Amino acid sequence: MRRVPNESDQPSSLLDRVVAALIGSISVGLTVVAIPLWIWASFWGVRFYTTSNVITGVLAWVCIVTISTAVVSFVLGSGRTIDLLSHLWQTGQPPNPGLTAKLWMGLIGLAVITIVVAVKSDVAL
Repeated sequence: MRRVPNESDQPSSLLDRVVAALIGSISVGLTVVAIPLWIWASFWGVRFYTTSNVITGVLAWVCIVTISTAVVSFVLGSGRTIDLLSHLWQTGQPPNPGLTAKLWMGLIGLAVITIVVAVKSDVAL
């Protein structure tokens, strides 16, 4: 079966790649870092926000995730980054359940690592 070319197959300009890096970083940052930390903090209470070890540990992890996502998105370009995000949110055409499952497994794994880093940083007190 031949793949039908689309806009994501076109060469990307530098601006397209920078926009892709921003879109990817914000999307993954919210999904993998902000939401799990918000959930964990809501159970943990105010102590979470005042613990410098948690802030330092999580900040390092946030930088790793965000920079890695930005680099991958920059390399892929805006079209392919948006294609991946569309499969993640199950709006991709044509649907690819295997790719969607792999993307969600990766995001859930990163979210679990975020919580583990926060917990381990807090235990170090």
